[in-house]
Amino acid sequence: MRHLKYIYIISLSFGFTTVYSQIDTNGKFLHDSIFENKLREGELSKLLSEVKNRPDLQLERLSAYFFHQRINQYRLENKLTTLYWDDRMWLAARNHNLFMTIAPKIGHIEQIGAKFFTGIKPSNRILYVTYNGFSVKLYGENCLLNFSADSLVSLEENAKNIAEKSFEQWKNSPFITKIC
Repeated sequence: MRHLKYIYIISLSFGFTTVYSQIDTNGKFLHDSIFENKLREGELSKLLSEVKNRPDLQLERLSAYFFHQRINQYRLENKLTTLYWDDRMWLAARNHNLFMTIAPKIGHIEQIGAKFFTGIKPSNRILYVTYNGFSVKLYGENCLLNFSADSLVSLEENAKNIAEKSFEQWKNSPFITKIC
């Protein structure tokens, strides 16, 4: 029997992503295609072109989009500038989600040599995706997990619900200041 599970990472300076995975009865993730592997900027267009064919990728992208909109709404309400969307940074966050599917615990540090390793810390993961061609001076990460979709509502409604729950969890985190 397979169960659905979603793992989330919010990366304040480089977007929000969810990774959809199926889990077998032993709790092991079933990675079934290239889209469940770590990817780099050169593979981004292939991933994005496949979104229309894959409901899991649609939910992932739409959740990310709605979260991005929600965090920018919050920033505007607090008289802050909005955050720019960058698919490369979304991909770096997505890669870290994949790493967390096999990690012994949720966290911000990846172990060298582990499956899905793309960099010890977020800045290294950005460099992995961009072939060392992009540098970020300020970044942040907040890990969230275990939201699931409701089969009785639309894809869009599921994505909005996931984004709103994620936003509320992020906003109420003791590690986030109210001016982020």
